[in-house]
Amino acid sequence: MEHKDYCNPFSEISEKLAIEFDTAASNSDADLIINTIEKALSVAKSESTASKARIFYSIGTAYGDLQSINSSVDDGFVKKQLYYFRKSIKFIEAEELSKPEYLPYVMTQKITLYTNYANVLDGCGRKIAAIEQLKKVLLLRDNFDMALGNLGRMYQHY
Repeated sequence: MEHKDYCNPFSEISEKLAIEFDTAASNSDADLIINTIEKALSVAKSESTASKARIFYSIGTAYGDLQSINSSVDDGFVKKQLYYFRKSIKFIEAEELSKPEYLPYVMTQKITLYTNYANVLDGCGRKIAAIEQLKKVLLLRDNFDMALGNLGRMYQHY
């Protein structure tokens, strides 16, 4: 994706945190996920708008991972997941991130964020809101298979 006309707006620390979250989730290490959430919240305070979007997305995903690890339906995890995804959306949609040099990075983050946010909304019964998020994804990339498939499944069960 590196191209001389493009610039990655996400900080190195936000990228490293994402990897830490992924590693903790892959190892089903709930304690490490919780510690990484605390670290990420502290780091986010001094990060750029783009990096805050990336960090809050990772935190939202981490709460979903915690729920999976605990094999339970914990309303608190879902609420936190929704909360941090909404925070991430607020930052990723900031005007300053619409610069052409950020386009491929920001678009990829938006597509992933909106799709996963839609999945959580769908999971808690908010089908219309989920469908709206998937339509946002398809406006950005009309052939994104996961969004197309999820949207079709939602319409089928709507």
